[in-house]
Amino acid sequence: MTEQKQSKEPQTENVEVPETETEMEEKEEQAEESAPAEDSAYEELNKRYLRLLADFDNFKRRTAGEKEDIAKYGTMTLVKELLPVLDSFELALKNPPVDSEENLAAYQEGFAKVQKQFIDCLGKAGLERIEAIGQEYDPNFHEAIMVVDDESQPANTVFDELRAGYKFKDKVIRPTVCRVTGNK
Repeated sequence: MTEQKQSKEPQTENVEVPETETEMEEKEEQAEESAPAEDSAYEELNKRYLRLLADFDNFKRRTAGEKEDIAKYGTMTLVKELLPVLDSFELALKNPPVDSEENLAAYQEGFAKVQKQFIDCLGKAGLERIEAIGQEYDPNFHEAIMVVDDESQPANTVFDELRAGYKFKDKVIRPTVCRVTGNK
């Protein structure tokens, strides 16, 4: 019988003692808890990174567009301020002083040269006159203030121009004020 007792007793030589079940469960739970915590932290950081990257790309696109607009339309305010000067030149040419014909011709010639120089300068900056007379009425380019019956022109055509309209590059900065045919 003593032999049977001896065989039933565990041998402790060269055998690792297994940990208790509770200790093993605790280690597994810690490992499981730390893995999802690390994964969720990684996912959160990755999401933040992707959002920041997208925000930065949007910022770059927006600022590039704003820079283009500033470069393209930066002098538009100046050009708008010079339009009344151009109008004054046009009025002076339409209403010359009544003097001798020689003085009159010199006056008109001088104003015509100044006007051409001024228009050329504004043209280099991007100003362009809207051609209106004889064109079909377009509310994007023309401002009609009166309808005229004229059988010689088709209906809805610009009859005459009362104030010139202008575009700066590709934007209308002032529509042409005009009369339009409206044949009944």
